Amino acid sequence: MPQPATLLRLLACALALAALAERRGLAADGDLDPDFDGDGVYRYSDPASFSMTESVLAPDGAAVVSGALPVTGAPALHWRRITDSQASPLCTYLPPGASSVRPAGATFDSLGRLVLLAGVQFGPGTEHSLLVARFLYPACALDGELDGDGVALHAPELAGYDGRFAGGVATAAWQVFPTIFTRRILIAYSARSGGSPVPDTFLLRLRDDGTLDTGFGGGDGLLLLAAERVPLELTPALDGSFLLLAVTDDAAFDADASVLRFDRDGALDAGFGSAGEARLDLSPSGSSTDAFSAIAVAPDGRIALGGRTDLDAATDWQGAVALLQANGQPDPGFSADGWRTFTVAGAQTTRARSVVVQGDGKLLVAGSHTDPADDGDDEGLVARFSRSGALDATFGSSGIRSLAFDHVPAGEDLATGVSVRPDGRIWVAGSTAVDDGFGDQHYRPYVARLVNSYVFADGFERGSRANW
Repeated sequence: MPQPATLLRLLACALALAALAERRGLAADGDLDPDFDGDGVYRYSDPASFSMTESVLAPDGAAVVSGALPVTGAPALHWRRITDSQASPLCTYLPPGASSVRPAGATFDSLGRLVLLAGVQFGPGTEHSLLVARFLYPACALDGELDGDGVALHAPELAGYDGRFAGGVATAAWQVFPTIFTRRILIAYSARSGGSPVPDTFLLRLRDDGTLDTGFGGGDGLLLLAAERVPLELTPALDGSFLLLAVTDDAAFDADASVLRFDRDGALDAGFGSAGEARLDLSPSGSSTDAFSAIAVAPDGRIALGGRTDLDAATDWQGAVALLQANGQPDPGFSADGWRTFTVAGAQTTRARSVVVQGDGKLLVAGSHTDPADDGDDEGLVARFSRSGALDATFGSSGIRSLAFDHVPAGEDLATGVSVRPDGRIWVAGSTAVDDGFGDQHYRPYVARLVNSYVFADGFERGSRANW
């Protein structure tokens, strides 16, 4: 029989666990987690105005935020690692001689190295070169195995094309990731041909050392994947193929979104969608702009998309989410026809900028909406949808959590990235307006941690570990 002292210790442990569970029960899904940085939000305090381009989930569960900021009068790439307990010093890289740096993407390769992608100009009026920088994460150290110094520069020339990286691709449309099997770096970008208003999409493949992979495409590492498509985001699928989210803006397609699937050699998968392409047109009998800009692959192979549409004439933009089956066909189990719109009450504009699929199949999107009570300035949002496409009433307020920090009057707060950590907690990243001390607004990144009911306050998971 246990001794009285042992019984007291067991009772104390039980009471402590009950208190932790009660503490966890006070918070609802989507609430800011007060156990993170005091109020659930880490805000940059660096005295600069940042451009945040990407937030990615690191292999160790940390959030990594990257973008650009001014350094000695010129723009530089930056990234920072943020964990539950600390933020690393800001890591910056300024390409020597660069006059313009436009960050375009970030990812981790299969060895846990951080890869950043940007368009770089070396003088006014010059065409952009492609810059790939690889860091020995978590250290702020360039990987010398990439082109000898950790940085690879490429300026592919395309006969018959007016210029490289046209159509705004230099600012937001390149994405980079390594293939799991060959450790190559695959990049999508676009260029215009013969004055055409719509650019074509090309794939560029680099070897692990940063040199052009001459075994890809026509022997120069380049391959024309699709005509009249602007690439937005590139992601690996579960079967070793790749998915490209692109947009078309010619009269025939009414600025619809397209998802293309291709293999490691760039060949379109004829069994996906129609001849390798799944097109999303939310108004096939009319004309609408369906601007999907985020893509994620679910654990079961389904494809989630997030963006915005002007389908409803009563608003400027509605948020839009869609779910495709692994073969590119709309998922009939998601809102009957595979897509749905959503709007924050009273907002003229609602949009999704990032999407991720939880282990239980629910969709999370991060984005923004205009605030009708604050001169229409943007506030961040995170929304969660059930597997059937309904807004999840257990999350935030009727499925939507607004993020408004209001550091300055009428200041904008944007949520541009969302990810689910290995323990189930939710990272959200974005930019918030702050006062620079002289009456002007600067923008600085933030990272928020949201409560998720799959995790107790003591860190133990609820339910099956396989879900995560």
